[in-house]
Amino acid sequence: MSTVSKPGLLKRALPPPALAVLIGLLMWLLAEPSPDFAMASWLRYPLLALLCISGVVMDSTSVFTFLRRKTVLNPYAPHKASTLVLTGAFRYSRNPMYLGLVLLLSAWGLYLSAWWSVAGPIAFFLYIDRFLIPHEEAALKLVFGEPYLQYLKDVRRWL
Repeated sequence: MSTVSKPGLLKRALPPPALAVLIGLLMWLLAEPSPDFAMASWLRYPLLALLCISGVVMDSTSVFTFLRRKTVLNPYAPHKASTLVLTGAFRYSRNPMYLGLVLLLSAWGLYLSAWWSVAGPIAFFLYIDRFLIPHEEAALKLVFGEPYLQYLKDVRRWL
């Protein structure tokens, strides 16, 4: 059975931004009992700013690109996509919105400075990469055909 034929399960799943917030809350709860990792503040704060700014820019520009092209933002309904977006950050990553959320969770983990918080962005990445993206890709292959297949060859999934 293909992943496209399981819409019921996907309709009940959390939207990726909500999942990222939930994981962020879990990271915060696990930070207290977790051992801290030490990083010099001269390195930690610029890295934190870089991750945070990159994540916000990646997410916001990608969302605005979808809105300008008037296509669906719902990752659980890729079959409703009206336009194949190949501009902006989508020239370099097929999933810049998810990448932005991974960057923001990484910034949050760095801010928390707890070893258990490292698991948050990894868990989010694995869920999105193994569960959600294959569903989206299968549906988009059906919707857009050859142009999407070429896009898969030309642009990496993450970076």
